Amino acid sequence: MLGIDETRFGRPRWVRDEQTCRWRRTNPWQTGFVDLHGSQGLLGQVTGRTATAVTDWLDERSEQWRKAVQVVVIDPHAGYRKAIRQSLPHATVVVDHFHLVALANKTVTEVRQRITREHRGRRGRKTDPEWAPAPVAARPRTAV
Repeated sequence: MLGIDETRFGRPRWVRDEQTCRWRRTNPWQTGFVDLHGSQGLLGQVTGRTATAVTDWLDERSEQWRKAVQVVVIDPHAGYRKAIRQSLPHATVVVDHFHLVALANKTVTEVRQRITREHRGRRGRKTDPEWAPAPVAARPRTAV
């Protein structure tokens, strides 16, 4: 099982290219490759979060290593899926639960906001019942 996820190191910055005297935006993203089945931890890291960066890293591994990867866990990033389909076509792609729940919550919020605008003719306010936080008793309790 292979995990692929990005990490952002700082904010994007504009730097001036000394040769062309043009400004360009830096890319503070790194993509990490993690062994999710064994105890190896971080297998590698590359600059960027593009399909090319992931494909290049995967293609550097041996054919035997690539065939051994059966499941790849990613966030829902199209570039990662494209790279996996190209370099590991036999592997099953799974979206990690953190990003799946985050997308579901974002969708619920967008629907709630849209319905509130349609129903009230304005955006929601904290005094509106649909905007009020859930009562404390209704919230699930977690064990500490």
